[in-house]
Amino acid sequence: MVPPLANTPIPSPTFTPTWDPNELTGSARFYYNKRVGRYNAEEYELAVIEFEKPIYLHASGYGDAYLYRGHIDDELGQFRRAIQDFDQAIKFDAYFTGAYHSRGIVYHEIGEHRRAIEGYVLAIELDPAHAYAFDNRNLALNELGQYTLAEQDAKIACKLNTEFC
Repeated sequence: MVPPLANTPIPSPTFTPTWDPNELTGSARFYYNKRVGRYNAEEYELAVIEFEKPIYLHASGYGDAYLYRGHIDDELGQFRRAIQDFDQAIKFDAYFTGAYHSRGIVYHEIGEHRRAIEGYVLAIELDPAHAYAFDNRNLALNELGQYTLAEQDAKIACKLNTEFC
């Protein structure tokens, strides 16, 4: 079952910025757009800095800032931090399908297949047509030797998206 929406604000960041917080002249949206550009250009180290700025500004509604930073953490091999970022994204929005799915992927990458499956299950509960979640759950189930269940997920993923056939 998906948890209820969190009404608790995200705590102040515990990191020390690599930039001067007094020099923040743009809005959270400005820094968000800037970091997405750096992420898309695969400038991950610079994107992390840009992602921290709207988070530092406590911009509510920027749960996707944590999602993108989590993806960057994953790319940089900082798996535990990626999981923490996805957890923060979920605190912003308990119905954030992408955050559950992405967290599952990272758990899968570090060999925690049962926890990966939990993430995929939540993503599927929120979006029963999430072919990628079915496909990734298929992979995790195979890792655990649950071949019959894995095959069922593979068939569902294929029905939802022929890319998985």
